[in-house]
Amino acid sequence: MLDFSRRGYLARLAGPARRLAAWLVLFAASGALVPYFDNGPPTSWPSLLRMVTGIFLAPGALFWLAFFWHPFGAGPTGSESVFIILVNASVWLVVSWAVIRILGRLHPRR
Repeated sequence: MLDFSRRGYLARLAGPARRLAAWLVLFAASGALVPYFDNGPPTSWPSLLRMVTGIFLAPGALFWLAFFWHPFGAGPTGSESVFIILVNASVWLVVSWAVIRILGRLHPRR
């Protein structure tokens, strides 16, 4: 019989699997948007979408600027783009986890 109790194996497995799935979604979104890191999104995009794209890429961009920027100001190479994608997905996963935890503690318990 399957044990869905709080201490059951499936309950323990669901947490890491859920986080991995969320990280993979963030990884895919970061990978799709990383080409817009250097020059920004196209001007044909609505300004709100351009702003959201910039905010979404900000964590990876800050780490890239801190570690890989050089005086010539060239854009990221292939490996640096992968770094931006990995950092961006990981930072957003940690931020979303922290927000969920904080909001969960603010919610009144019955």
